[in-house]
Formats: sequence, C-alpha cells, structure tokens
Amino acid sequence: MVQEFHRAHEPDVYKSPDIAEVAAWYAARLDDELARVWVADASGVVVDYVAVLTTSREEHLFCRARTWWEVGQIGVRPCWRRKGVARAVAGRRARTPDAAV
Repeated sequence: MVQEFHRAHEPDVYKSPDIAEVAAWYAARLDDELARVWVADASGVVVDYVAVLTTSREEHLFCRARTWWEVGQIGVRPCWRRKGVARAVAGRRARTPDAAV
C-alpha cells in the first residue's frame, strides 16, 4: 500500500491505518459525487490510479468562481513507473472538471 511508503519516510506525518478502514474509506469515496478515481489498465490489470476531489470556490473580490480537481492520490505499480502512465491518466482527465467524465 502506498501509505506504508509515506509512513516509512515521514512517520511523524503519516499513520498506518487498518486495511479494513482503508477499504471502507475508498468505498465511501465511490459514493461521493465530488470524488473521482481514474485507472489505467494493461490487459485487465490495474497499473495506475489517480484519485481526485472536485473543489469549487465562489467568485470574490480577488478571483472569479472556479471549479477544479484536487489530486489526492496517485499510485502506479513499480514496473509501470517512469513510463508516463500517471501523467497520461491525470492529464487526459484534468483538462476541466466541468467536462463529462
């Protein structure tokens, strides 16, 4: 799990959650209309995922109203890293959150 990589490198910031809690958290994201998870597969095997949350800000004195996707997580299988897979998945979808997904 990617979380363990983060935990190993920054234990004062990241925790080691229970796998059942992680599964429940992801299941809740699937029901959240503001959340999106995009995957790339190779022959039916998921090799990459990008999880984003739709975020909006109303217009105010300093900026116009806008909506964007905030990337929360990216995970790529080790053998697929450094091949542009995550960039392709995120880049293809990230043009505008107002577009159909």
